[in-house]
Amino acid sequence: MPKNIEREETHRLFISLSVGEKAKAQIATLQNNINVLNPAQNIRWQQQSHIHITIQFLGNVKVSTIPLIQWKLDELADSFLQFHLDLGELKHFPSKASADVMWLELHESQNTLIDLMQQSEFVRHDFGDHLPDKSPIPHITIGRRKPSELPLNLPAFPLPSSMWTARTLNLNHSVIRAGNIDHRIIHQAPFAIDNSTKKP
Repeated sequence: MPKNIEREETHRLFISLSVGEKAKAQIATLQNNINVLNPAQNIRWQQQSHIHITIQFLGNVKVSTIPLIQWKLDELADSFLQFHLDLGELKHFPSKASADVMWLELHESQNTLIDLMQQSEFVRHDFGDHLPDKSPIPHITIGRRKPSELPLNLPAFPLPSSMWTARTLNLNHSVIRAGNIDHRIIHQAPFAIDNSTKKP
């Protein structure tokens, strides 16, 4: 095989859901409250523009396959009705080896998120190089802190309701710019609308 054969270009992709603006405002308030309660701690917060719910992380994907992935996501999204989400309890995973992670659970009326994650696994399996998580949990990561012996003081719960409607399944491209990771939505696959709830 010739040594000068070029490898096909790849993009680092993941599938996600957007978060409502009211919920993002609640998350910004929560991040600020945690900062006030933990003034001496080194916490790196997730930027508002990067707040999302990861459904599948695909890893490196050949650029030539992206149109097919978009088509398959359109089919998958059309098999789900739009559904409602709300922010749940704040969770904290302490770690001595790597950064502690703070993330929010999600409330929903049915198990739509788990079903969506399971049914979208074929995209990662067929197109991506990322190995699956053993027990994926739908969540919103809001921040990380360096390992510390100091306790993490968390504000009182629950959060006020900030329910929003999941309307599209998004395909995102992760790009590293100036040492930072930027997420860009490159395709939105709309969920089906429940016409039975519409007034005549």
